[in-house]
Amino acid sequence: MQMMVVVGFFKNTLWRHLIVSLIILFCYNSASAQVTADFTSDAVPCGTAVVNFAATVTGSYALSDLRFDWTFGDGKPGKTGQNVSYGFPVAPGAIHLVAGIETPFNVVLTVTRISTNTVVATQTHDVFVKPAPIPALMDAVSPLKPFDNCASN
Repeated sequence: MQMMVVVGFFKNTLWRHLIVSLIILFCYNSASAQVTADFTSDAVPCGTAVVNFAATVTGSYALSDLRFDWTFGDGKPGKTGQNVSYGFPVAPGAIHLVAGIETPFNVVLTVTRISTNTVVATQTHDVFVKPAPIPALMDAVSPLKPFDNCASN
């Protein structure tokens, strides 16, 4: 009923067609533009500092019209792609500390529609990266002079 009032306001047929077309176009784009994004990673305790990420999207845009941009919360340049691998700056056996507190990396996925250059979805997850330690040989008897007790007398 409200649409008929708006359209009836314009007496010129051309204007009526233009307004109706714009209303239909706006309603169609609003209804079909719902895009949600999420991602998974293979980050596990005692894994590696290199983590694989896989993005998923639901919505009406073709994947070929979407760009996937990633930032990894470490201040370094991110990556682009639906599935990416990233090496975090954490030494083997260490943890990521901020002010002495174990802190995750804040990973952000931004999905942009290429044809309109507009962001259509974002998703953020905290990722803990704890690389496995590198085993080392130690002399339990003389740690300051390793293997010095192995000399023959």
